[in-house]
Amino acid sequence: DGFETGVLSTAWETHSTSGGVIQVTGDHTPDTGNFHLTMERILSGTPALNEAILHVDATGYEDIMLSFRQREFSDEDDAMSASFTGSENSDGVALSVDGTNWFELVDLTGAASTETYQTHTVNLSTVAANNLLTLGSDVQIKFQQYDNVPIDSDGMAFDGISVTGTLAATA
Repeated sequence: DGFETGVLSTAWETHSTSGGVIQVTGDHTPDTGNFHLTMERILSGTPALNEAILHVDATGYEDIMLSFRQREFSDEDDAMSASFTGSENSDGVALSVDGTNWFELVDLTGAASTETYQTHTVNLSTVAANNLLTLGSDVQIKFQQYDNVPIDSDGMAFDGISVTGTLAATA
């Protein structure tokens, strides 16, 4: 998803705590094209958690890969746990097959999250196997950001999100 329609598709759901904002916008220099997805706290104050969850049907696929481009706007580091239940106040990308139990894919802190766009690629099939998960009809990938100040002092942007795989061989 390069967000070039200017809106999130129906494959996405979003959640923000009070003051959090998730939007598809052309502001703040998208990586490619005219739009990207941004997350921020609209006014300075109590930190807000932003979560954008992409739902993917992985039935019949193997070697499933997630790729995305990400940048931050001086966002303070809030490390993501290796696994968590429900929601967690952190910066990163996580995987779930039930919408409750989440497994870290990318912790977007330190050198993994900078002021310039970086490409992140994760083999979802490997992460699933390592955590005894089956990638089926509702694989959920959560992109999240936690902080207390608007973009240009805090916040994150995502662009060029893709999930690809190979059709599994049938017997």
